[in-house]
Amino acid sequence: MGVVVVPIRDPAAVNIFSHIRTMVNLEDTGKTYRNRKVLRYGEWEFIFLDVDQLEAQFLEREYPSDLYLFLSRHSSEKGIPALTVHSTGNFGPAEMGGIDRYLSFAPAPLMRSLLEFMDPVYPKTYEVTHHGPTLDASVVFVEIGSSEEEWGNEKAGKSLASAVVRVLEGEEVRCRPFLGIGGPHYAPTFTRIAMKTDLCPGHMIPKYSLPYLDYSMLLTAFERTKPRPELVVVDWKGLGPYKGEVQEYLERLWEERGVEWVKSKDL
Repeated sequence: MGVVVVPIRDPAAVNIFSHIRTMVNLEDTGKTYRNRKVLRYGEWEFIFLDVDQLEAQFLEREYPSDLYLFLSRHSSEKGIPALTVHSTGNFGPAEMGGIDRYLSFAPAPLMRSLLEFMDPVYPKTYEVTHHGPTLDASVVFVEIGSSEEEWGNEKAGKSLASAVVRVLEGEEVRCRPFLGIGGPHYAPTFTRIAMKTDLCPGHMIPKYSLPYLDYSMLLTAFERTKPRPELVVVDWKGLGPYKGEVQEYLERLWEERGVEWVKSKDL
């Protein structure tokens, strides 16, 4: 079904994986990738990278899959402890890996399931779509943040490991996908909606990316949310000075695709 990517230089990824291997029986596939064994659990394979995960643009060429689930650390200047999940992509220039103005696919139910299944050792939240790798496949990062203290925290590692195992075993929260627009990086509005309704975000376009947004980019974010979004949810106050442009794009999306949009405050 998919590939779990374990960057071996990442202490949070190693932490999460160390707990996964105590929870399930990982089989040796007999294959290797970059001179390391490939392991299997059910329909999922585990591969191990010795490079930074943001630079793994080569993956779809070297180890093709329809779905990649990255175990990862999360870093922030404020160092606020958090458990996060998000997809990857660049609405503008590729400043942290990937390709300029290119998005991976964002599997909304899988991301919602991971968030739901996390034990809230730290506050759990979505992050908006950002950084690489940007692949022609579904890509999800599940992360421990935001400093070395949290990356190695055993309870945090166990929390994310348990959530990942439940997904690997086929558990999935049923939800209705949406495209989110507006608001800050940690997407508190879209996190609230997901946790309190049957809606779940795929790609999320934050306020800081709106200078790069045009109709073509909005349509890409819509089309690369999986399954097809039922609507667009807009954090209207979180659009800043871009309300006019965004509304124009949404009206065009309604005319061409019949997709409704709503303000987050109405949900």
